[in-house]
Amino acid sequence: MTQITVSLSGLEAVIAQYQGMPRQIQSATTRTIRKTVGWVVTQARRDLASEMGVAQSIMRKRLSTKVSGDKGIVWFGLNPFRISKKQFPSLRQTKQGTETKDLTFPGSFVAKMPNGVIGSFYRIRRARLPIAMDLIPFGGVPAVRQIIAAQARKAAAHAAEVLAAELNYEINVKGVR
Repeated sequence: MTQITVSLSGLEAVIAQYQGMPRQIQSATTRTIRKTVGWVVTQARRDLASEMGVAQSIMRKRLSTKVSGDKGIVWFGLNPFRISKKQFPSLRQTKQGTETKDLTFPGSFVAKMPNGVIGSFYRIRRARLPIAMDLIPFGGVPAVRQIIAAQARKAAAHAAEVLAAELNYEINVKGVR
């Protein structure tokens, strides 16, 4: 598990540029946190999915958010991916093993388990049983950690831009009404 915390600490200079009421500043900061957390999730999902060679829809379950007060948290689940037909619809059996769109698993086979899960499995020993499900490592990949760290750095800069826009909207557009 890894997480990015988005907060507006250090952005007092942006707030000082605008002469707003405390209620206006509070609502602008709340919207800024929500928008920044959503932006971080979208960007991280895109970058991680392209790095791992999987669909973005698979990454959706790996990222969760929590926004409370003046900070937001983006949580990253780092457990390995299970290779199942549900998550990888292009999973197919070949002579060499199993393969999906971009990944191959030599010596594996596609099987349907009694619980209904269709996945890619491999034999642990030469005997018929036991078998184990193929996994794609996620959290142990150094590029994943680098992408998460890069998103944490980008979040602060994006929050400053969004805060300026939200304060402008709150004071100049919404405040006029």
